[in-house]
Amino acid sequence: LGSREYLRPRALSAEEEDALTAGLLRDEYLPYCVVACDLTGKAGGGVHDVVPLYLPVTKALQEKSILRVGDTVLALQHPDGEKPRKLHVNTVLTSSKNAAELKALFCHDYFASGGAVFNESATFVGIYHQTRTRCFVVKTHAIIAHLFENNILGRVRFPILDKDPRLQDRFTLEGERIPVEKAELYFPEVWETWLVSDNLASLIHLAHAFPYSVEILVRAFQAFTDHAHVTQLKRVAAENGLWPLLQALDTHSGICRVVEAAVSALGSISAEVCNRQPLADAEAVPTILGSLRDYPDSVAVSEWGVFTLANLCEGNEACKKSVVVLGGVAVVMSAALRLPHSAFMQAGAIALLAHVCCNNLGYQA
Repeated sequence: LGSREYLRPRALSAEEEDALTAGLLRDEYLPYCVVACDLTGKAGGGVHDVVPLYLPVTKALQEKSILRVGDTVLALQHPDGEKPRKLHVNTVLTSSKNAAELKALFCHDYFASGGAVFNESATFVGIYHQTRTRCFVVKTHAIIAHLFENNILGRVRFPILDKDPRLQDRFTLEGERIPVEKAELYFPEVWETWLVSDNLASLIHLAHAFPYSVEILVRAFQAFTDHAHVTQLKRVAAENGLWPLLQALDTHSGICRVVEAAVSALGSISAEVCNRQPLADAEAVPTILGSLRDYPDSVAVSEWGVFTLANLCEGNEACKKSVVVLGGVAVVMSAALRLPHSAFMQAGAIALLAHVCCNNLGYQA
């Protein structure tokens, strides 16, 4: 991290300090990447000794990374700074929500911004930032929150496990039991940390941030159809909420409960006309048809999949053509025949066939 402007030589209020931090996080000229590791040295310091540090993605870990006035910290200079690489021990002078100021360095002590800062417990607490002689720590939880709110946190992967030891992700692919560690991250804690009640945007952020966690994805997608979020579904496409759903259908295509939750959510989302063209542009038609073929016995996939296709084909010639060219008419007919007593299924299938055949496009099919 760095700054294009020098700070005025006076003490900052807590509000000004938070504003400074927010400015750094938003500055398009100052992209940053957080990479933290711990070399255990147990096997000679090789690449297999690299262990990720736990970043504050739960409330418990955020508590451990709190900085208070008087705390002692260790700051490391950014690797691209002066050689040899510098480090210095410093003391926290002031601390607010997103940033803390450290004791000033001497004028000649240049210390390149962007390196990691650790507290006395060796917890990664922030990124170092210096302007002239003034030294700041941009707190780790502020950076993580910024990544989360901008749908970038998913580029950093954390091992998130289930509490129930009987569940599959407590074992390796070879069947070996994964040992429980005190520092493990469990999805209920991650979920409770980031979910904002009755706020659809937080569900979208959760799906973007943890696309590899099946439990979080399923819970987020199921919540899309909750009554509390019905009035907010019009904003899904505008808030970039379609991509994690379609991505999940691709990356987790072999997990039925993920597919069922994602297709059901897409059905509700497609009911809003404003979401249909973005879904079409994202090639939702072949994705939905793929799910219908993969899970012919799933009632949820069949009903909501056909319902979604019917919505997308309403007034959209490109979607109608895609359904016909990709063999979708036969897929829909098969689904309708398997569920003859489902009024929802029959209505969706008839509507879809009516859309496709209204201009002779689907007669032959």
